[in-house]
Amino acid sequence: NAESWGRITNFAYMSRLLRMAVQHRPAQRAFVMPLEGKDEARLEYVESTTAGNKVFDFVHTVVPSKYRGQGLAEKLCDAGFQFAKENGYKVIPSCTYVSDTYLARKPELKELTVPSSNL
Repeated sequence: NAESWGRITNFAYMSRLLRMAVQHRPAQRAFVMPLEGKDEARLEYVESTTAGNKVFDFVHTVVPSKYRGQGLAEKLCDAGFQFAKENGYKVIPSCTYVSDTYLARKPELKELTVPSSNL
């Protein structure tokens, strides 16, 4: 019936959303979004402490080609910057997506960034 079908499709939708939630995986030095099968989108970083600052250098954003254009890289960066802000990190935006695209869309986050030459 229609009610059962609605519950099934809602469950499938919620399952997909949960799989697409961003996970911080410190052992992998990445913020990761599991996708279908073994696919995943990633924001990779190098963590350091320099001149008394805890620093994330966001070095690489990876989104499999079939998932591009859906805002996944932005969600990864949102999670990375939120974690940095909540935990007292500065961010070096080495990845060109982060520096050229993401921060251009969210200039209010530039206050969390530092150029690598300043550390």
